[in-house]
Amino acid sequence: AVPPTGFMSCRLFFALHDDDEANREAAKHVWNEIYGKDLDADYGLELLSYLSQAGGSTRAQAARALTAAMTAHPDTISQTLNALSTLFVTSRSSEGTRAGVALALQEAAPILRARDLPLVSSFLIKALRDDSETVRATIMAAGQTVLDAHGADHVALLLPVFEACLDRDANQVFTPQEEESQDRVREGVAIFLGTLARHLPPGDPRVAVVVNR
Repeated sequence: AVPPTGFMSCRLFFALHDDDEANREAAKHVWNEIYGKDLDADYGLELLSYLSQAGGSTRAQAARALTAAMTAHPDTISQTLNALSTLFVTSRSSEGTRAGVALALQEAAPILRARDLPLVSSFLIKALRDDSETVRATIMAAGQTVLDAHGADHVALLLPVFEACLDRDANQVFTPQEEESQDRVREGVAIFLGTLARHLPPGDPRVAVVVNR
């Protein structure tokens, strides 16, 4: 018999989001005809572990599965976002895992709620300091996807987060090493602000403020 919870249910759910259609169909058959249950809300640790796998396609599959799991259990979104942030911070030796976290955020962009946006935006800003160009590129892609998904409805909520970052930056003195890191943050935040500006109505005075930044 297929165990109703734990590793097997998460493994099956993960397989439902395989790149290969035949694999997805096989997993769907097992899930519906043999397993026959919904995913439990304690999916987090197991599905998150797949973000640390070596293959980029496996990490992309994990990102899709996590988004589907959060969609099935909206009350776990905040917990899962916090777990993603923790995984990023604790994976300093694994560029692939950090890129996987960014990919998961990008995939989850459409299901984020207004109350999630400040936390996600602050995380993206901090992640721009990453030493890896590959990771920073995935962070930028994730940020732009989030802002494109929510900028039109929540520009007033998002704009102050990025403006505050630049304001703090202007009032601090950095060592040469810190300055290099901050340059990456400034560049990324400027691009994020430009993405947000596209969602402002023509003639909005905030457009000029963003451009001047």
